[in-house]
Amino acid sequence: MLKKYNHFLFESLVLESVVFYSDKFRKLLKDIDSPVSSAILDLETKDIDTANNFLDIDTKDTISFIPDRKAQEILSQKDKWVTISNQQGFLKHSEGNKVIFDLLEYEPVGNETYHPTPGEKGELLKLVKSPETENTYAKIKFAGGITVINNNYVRPYDTSKLPFSQNRQTIRVGRGIKALISKTEFKFSDQEIEQFVNKYKSAWDKMNDIFRNFELVTEDKIGYWYNSSNYDNQSRGTLGSSCMKNSRVTFFDIYMKNPEKCSLLILKNDSGDKIKGRAIVWKLDMPNVTFVDRIYTNEDSDVELFKQYAYLQGWYHKRYQNSSNDFILQGKDSTLNQGDLIVKLKNTRNEDYANYPYLDTLKYFNQGTGILQTEEDSNCILLEDTGGQWVDACCETCGGDGRVECYDCGGDGTVRCDNCYSRSARRSTGKVSCSECSGEGEIECGECNGSGKIDDEECEMCSGNGKADCPECDGECEVDCEDCGGNGDVECSTCDGDGRLDCPDC
Repeated sequence: MLKKYNHFLFESLVLESVVFYSDKFRKLLKDIDSPVSSAILDLETKDIDTANNFLDIDTKDTISFIPDRKAQEILSQKDKWVTISNQQGFLKHSEGNKVIFDLLEYEPVGNETYHPTPGEKGELLKLVKSPETENTYAKIKFAGGITVINNNYVRPYDTSKLPFSQNRQTIRVGRGIKALISKTEFKFSDQEIEQFVNKYKSAWDKMNDIFRNFELVTEDKIGYWYNSSNYDNQSRGTLGSSCMKNSRVTFFDIYMKNPEKCSLLILKNDSGDKIKGRAIVWKLDMPNVTFVDRIYTNEDSDVELFKQYAYLQGWYHKRYQNSSNDFILQGKDSTLNQGDLIVKLKNTRNEDYANYPYLDTLKYFNQGTGILQTEEDSNCILLEDTGGQWVDACCETCGGDGRVECYDCGGDGTVRCDNCYSRSARRSTGKVSCSECSGEGEIECGECNGSGKIDDEECEMCSGNGKADCPECDGECEVDCEDCGGNGDVECSTCDGDGRLDCPDC
């Protein structure tokens, strides 16, 4: 009965619109040598009498779809979901931000708001404008916590692929394809459909050798694959924006000289000459497990592929993909949360590391014992510098962070724009006097050259006034300031918009 019901559902929704395919479904169809697959591919670009099905691969025997009504409900919530553009603009838990926090109904806990990774999806809870600077701030709920951030660093989340992950229903491949094609001019026999289904299953088997492009490398190959020249895309995703992508190879000595404890898991592209993702893999001493550190990828979807590979090996990964030294490790069927993570590196007592990489999790290093750990220790140095250096983990000025709040912008990353600063308003307005009309809002009428008359008759264009609205400012007398783009704020030159500076003491 359930199969018949699913078949009824699928046929009933093929009525009104254009069918859409997932990238995986489309790729699989292109790998099938069959007139049926060619016809199905052709349907995606044609205006046919069919609903928006958002067809996708499900299992070897089934495909999945979503009714158009549900899909449109999901897509209509595009303003609800957002992401961040980079690691700037977060508000610290300081007394100076209390007004914003109160307006957002946000209760500070700890030292700072949650820092999600660029691309991580969050739910926009509330927006407010600062009564002092007129900047807009957003309160956003992410899976790992809530953050408060300058809205200039918030971007809409691409919801176009959400219908492929929500409210899905399934149907057997043959029945689904028959139902789809029956609404078109294409005609195929049952035998042709059966041949297509067999080829579909064969292509599915080939496609689902999903781990074939993974490789675990050690020693010098770690430094090789860290370099961005070996990335499939040098600017996309967390891999493309990695702070260590162009570092000298010597920065990675602590990885490369400890192959018994450290390796690099890489995901190659199909040609095998570039990588689409990477993650450091540690053999921990406490707990006694193999641990996949933060995962960097060009595509967000590949993060899950890394996790699945880790599960297959019996490894654990970070519960949250960020640079915090959290202690929570996630396995296939279990979660470890037993405290400090520790790895004892070999041959380090007499090893002279000239440089160090920025470490995401095990960032405290005891140079005497060779122990890397997640817990702050007075005997450790902090490996959290992108320039290959280290800082004293006990520095009182920066608390061992190596960075302090920028004194010019107060950690916001932006300062007032002097070009449009108004003394009377005591703020940067984002507007400057229009140079075309000298701030008057009007220019000489081009029809009568400012005389107000044409052949002794009143000029109809300016009604005899000799003036016309300035086209540059539409008669408003002011235009957006070019320096700040109308925002009233510009990037802080002291910290280059980062909001933080190197600690002057350590």
